[in-house]
Amino acid sequence: MEAMLAYLLKVSVSAILFYLFIRILMERETQHEYIRGLWVGAIVFSLVLPFIYVPVPYLFPEKVEAAESMNIVMSGGEPEMLLPEETHAAVDWLAVSGYVYIAGAAIVFMVYAVSFIRLYVRIKRTPRTHEYDSVLRRCAEESGCGREVRLYVTDDSSTGPYSWMRSIVINRQDMENDGKDIILHEMGHISHGHSWDVILTELFTCLLWFNPASWLIQYSLRQIHEYSADRTVLRSGADAREYQTLLIRKAAGSAYHSIANSFNHSNLKNRITMMLQNQTSKSAYAKSLALLPVLACLLFVFSASRPAPSDKVNEIPAETEISSQLQTSVQISDDAIPVVRSSAPAVQEDDDPVPFQFVEVKPSFMGGDANDFSRWVCEHLVYPEEAKSAKIQGRVTLKFTVNTDGSVSDVKILHGVNRLLDAEAVRVVSMSPDWAPGMIEGKPVRVSYTFPVIFKLSGNGDDDAEKVPDIYIDGKKATSEDLQKNKLVDGYVDENGEIHLMSTRLSDRKDFIKWANTVLVYSQEAKSAGKYGTVRASFKIKSDGTVGDIVIKESPDDIFSQEVRRVIASSPEWSKSAYQHIMVDGPGCVELSVGFCLKSVDKDGNAVWLGSEVEDHDIAVMAFADNVLEARAMKK
Repeated sequence: MEAMLAYLLKVSVSAILFYLFIRILMERETQHEYIRGLWVGAIVFSLVLPFIYVPVPYLFPEKVEAAESMNIVMSGGEPEMLLPEETHAAVDWLAVSGYVYIAGAAIVFMVYAVSFIRLYVRIKRTPRTHEYDSVLRRCAEESGCGREVRLYVTDDSSTGPYSWMRSIVINRQDMENDGKDIILHEMGHISHGHSWDVILTELFTCLLWFNPASWLIQYSLRQIHEYSADRTVLRSGADAREYQTLLIRKAAGSAYHSIANSFNHSNLKNRITMMLQNQTSKSAYAKSLALLPVLACLLFVFSASRPAPSDKVNEIPAETEISSQLQTSVQISDDAIPVVRSSAPAVQEDDDPVPFQFVEVKPSFMGGDANDFSRWVCEHLVYPEEAKSAKIQGRVTLKFTVNTDGSVSDVKILHGVNRLLDAEAVRVVSMSPDWAPGMIEGKPVRVSYTFPVIFKLSGNGDDDAEKVPDIYIDGKKATSEDLQKNKLVDGYVDENGEIHLMSTRLSDRKDFIKWANTVLVYSQEAKSAGKYGTVRASFKIKSDGTVGDIVIKESPDDIFSQEVRRVIASSPEWSKSAYQHIMVDGPGCVELSVGFCLKSVDKDGNAVWLGSEVEDHDIAVMAFADNVLEARAMKK
């Protein structure tokens, strides 16, 4: 929806600028067919320009984008997960705008469709005559019309003359009195193919029904059609005064079909004024060159804003936090705010790496995504003893490149803290296993990442800790409940370091699994008691987007049942499309399998997982039995 609205915005801007420039520059010129070409070109270029990309300098400042979901990370002990209060989801104005646009476009299209059908039926019901074939042949010679024209004559005197494609409809009274001039005029429309222009403008106004410029372009082009047809009549030798008198007489009538090329369709005053105006110099063609800078500016701006960020912003690298209790053991949490630099896209010059969010097929790490890389980094990072003793902590921001062969290179420090922490972050990232490379248009490309690692000590007072920036969701300062409740899809960091996020409703079961994966907790009580096993549950989505009818079908212990029930009950609201797809057209409920797995050590010192394999579950919540590490993995 966002991509469609962005495209419509670009087309609208192009249409407005083209209309203003052509109207101002060419309004009084008499090169009607040339001006007609400009109007048609304005429509075509408005529709096509947003798709054209040329390499240009980047205009927009960098920002930080956030992933779909995040948790508050607490150093030391278990994170306290609070049940969110009942809140109503914010109105998705982007989706509302999209639906309003689609409804408007459908209404306009239906109106035009009905008009086309009425026009077709009207022509078919009017008898075709060969009685005036000699008049048709003479008018074709004088107007230069080389197309076969079909003449339909009706006895209904209220029907005004009009033409469509190769058909001319006229009432018998007009044919007997002023038939030649009227047929010459309509042959002017037919010989220049004006009906095709009409179809193009109708489709254009359907697309941009909300933009006055599209309707003004349509009106201006129809006006040019009439000027051109009038010129055809005068060039055939018709008396200008008599023809103008005929226009005045026929102006009192009404055109039956607004879509067809009606004889009395356009503004009478403007048509007579244009007929009286002297032929302008051909040097007026040079005025249209002023459109070239407009074209160049539009192309520059549209290219500088492309490509739009991918909708799948959740597939970006996660921030890693390593926290210590001033002991030799290390606790690692993988739930933090993902960060990626938003740079310009994707043109490979001198094999420069492409920023992560602009790659069509994202690089994958060991069969997973960038979040799996974050977990791998967590497992291999070691807090330097010297840094712990000196109570050194902070955020190290690195940048590295995944090459076309999957190897990692160019590991650089963008923002360092201390040589010890910097060196440890570089050491771990540099020893990364190979990735599956990113792809653009089916070809592997080098991809750049920005990857932050926070080294944070616990138990030494808040004064030495890195200040956590304020987080806002939809413009309001977020609490821990908000962060658990909302599915976060986009965001940026402002100049004060505050994080601004935007939320939306869950759109499908996959969205729910991603969200639930970030809030499920392996309780300390269950770990201490060595409990593990699989919980199978189901729930239903209500028409208002909330969840209900939670059923625990299978569970090894009430501790796990309560945790799964808690998470399902605190689900973000679901979209209406999800309700329709799952509850109305689909299975009628959402099935969920959660595995709680404990990692232990056997007598030989080998790691052993107690519980089912990760692949057997939608979500696997894993923890070390000795409380050293808690990690999470989601079924791919």
